[in-house]
Amino acid sequence: MKNKLPSVSIIVPNHNGWERGTLRECLTSLLKLDYSDLEIFLIDNQSTDDSARNVMDWCQKENLDIRVLQNSENNVAKALNLGIKMSKGKYIAVFGDDTVVTPNSLREIIKVMENNKQIGVAMFRLMDYFDRNKIDTVGDSFDFYGNANLTGHGETYTGQYRGVREILVVGGAYVFRKSIIEDIGYFDEMFHVGYEDGDFCIRARLRGYKIVSVSNAVVFHRRGSSYKDSSEESKKVLSYMKLNFYKDQLILLIKNYGLKNLIKSLPVVLCMYLLMSLYQVFFRRKPKDAFLRMKSILWVIYHIDYLLRERHFVQKQMRKLPDTEIIKYMSKNQFIEYQKLMKITNN
Repeated sequence: MKNKLPSVSIIVPNHNGWERGTLRECLTSLLKLDYSDLEIFLIDNQSTDDSARNVMDWCQKENLDIRVLQNSENNVAKALNLGIKMSKGKYIAVFGDDTVVTPNSLREIIKVMENNKQIGVAMFRLMDYFDRNKIDTVGDSFDFYGNANLTGHGETYTGQYRGVREILVVGGAYVFRKSIIEDIGYFDEMFHVGYEDGDFCIRARLRGYKIVSVSNAVVFHRRGSSYKDSSEESKKVLSYMKLNFYKDQLILLIKNYGLKNLIKSLPVVLCMYLLMSLYQVFFRRKPKDAFLRMKSILWVIYHIDYLLRERHFVQKQMRKLPDTEIIKYMSKNQFIEYQKLMKITNN
């Protein structure tokens, strides 16, 4: 008789996924998972398309077992914490509302985690939804200054990145042991959206857990689906995401770096923000982006008491390993590539 795999609670944070047509396909794929001991939570982040009501009506009509919870704001980290507190599973699986899951993917990733208790967080291999031979990402990362990078993005998949690989951080679709919450705390709700999973993984690494990518656990991802049309709502979402990416990059460094590396990195990042703001104003004629960068710095200053308390928790109470444990998995300086990524979101 095969060993029974442990219980898993699935959390899907959502913002306007019903109107975009992504949410129903995501939930349908989750309902088809080859996994018996599951519970599924949809956490709606103040959607304006009546996603929560539409999902509840759909579940009632089709007799589907999905629990729908309403978040009080559009905040992914807060949505995840809400789901975690309601969950009963040994493992928590997180899927964006723009993902489509293959039937055996969860089973494969749980097997890996059950066989290695040091793994705290494991990421699915994300493939491009629209070109399914191409990689979306096989592991998220950033450089020493917090500039984001997607490993393998745009590459045709030919078997590279095979097996179970250690990575810096996860994104898009991943699983973590619920028990690590006791060691590293919940998701930091000051991150809102963007770096919340990165901060979570950095804390896990500093505590001594492994973060991995599992190549045979496949999920398809429609990257950027929430802001790639020309509607006013999409423009608002994009501005909201940019502001949070800018401030979250600063928060990540302030909270998690040791003092020596914080002194090395933070002034450089602040100078880059200033230079990029000038570039946006005078060369790209986009003063709004410059405003968002400056606003992110003011946000950090305003919340400095909170950030210093969080830093004290990470540095004095939680940390077991030095910064070298995260630096060795970082990408090379990604400033140029990061700016290319930001240009793509502008188009």
